[in-house]
Amino acid sequence: VLADSTFFTEREYVDTGIPAMNIAFSGDVRQGFYEHGLTTFAADSKHYKTNFALHMVAAYLRKYDDGVCLFFDSEFGAPPDYFKSAGVDPSRVAHIPITSIEELRTECANQLEALKPEEHVIILVDSVGNLASKKEVADALEGSEKADMTRAKTLKSFYRIVTPYLEIKRVPMVVVNHTYSEQVGMYPKEIMSGGKGGMLAANTVFFISKAKHKEGDELDGFRFTLISEKSRFVREQARIPITVSY
Repeated sequence: VLADSTFFTEREYVDTGIPAMNIAFSGDVRQGFYEHGLTTFAADSKHYKTNFALHMVAAYLRKYDDGVCLFFDSEFGAPPDYFKSAGVDPSRVAHIPITSIEELRTECANQLEALKPEEHVIILVDSVGNLASKKEVADALEGSEKADMTRAKTLKSFYRIVTPYLEIKRVPMVVVNHTYSEQVGMYPKEIMSGGKGGMLAANTVFFISKAKHKEGDELDGFRFTLISEKSRFVREQARIPITVSY
């Protein structure tokens, strides 16, 4: 019966330990992110995307002593020291290198199919923005200059496959992605790369802006603003600033 469905009556949240991040996720300084489903951080390079994702992983592993992270890695920009600095024990992280969207889709689907709902697993993908399709790689090897029209379709297939698993198996997934500017009328609009699949599948999508933070005349760090591009839990387009000092 829908009124008694555990998918809606037993909501669990993970406290990130960072009040501003908790507000951005749930509107509550204590709750943090919803324990199931897809979260995406999308922005330009050097916008703290991976670090925000790692704070989610660290919070989940703090909550569950038996928890593990499946790390699907296409960029190789997050070594063990990166995880340690965010409070993540690298020995609790399974490192899974990936070279294509198809490989990500297959590996992730197999892992999710094998999981039991009582197992505590969080999935990190860094990143889908830089992943090629198998056709793009094959065309490059053959010297073909044809445009790849399959990438967005394959990425949308990946999101279609994993979305119900994340809810049924009670698994949080955090994906790092890129954005680009699309000219709409007279003004450029920021768009998440990879087509609409990621936006449709996600519970939460954050775009991130960046500004310098100074103490007097000295650069002391950066002020990142989490912009709620999509959310099922807080007002969309809410802007939550978080200052990260050196």
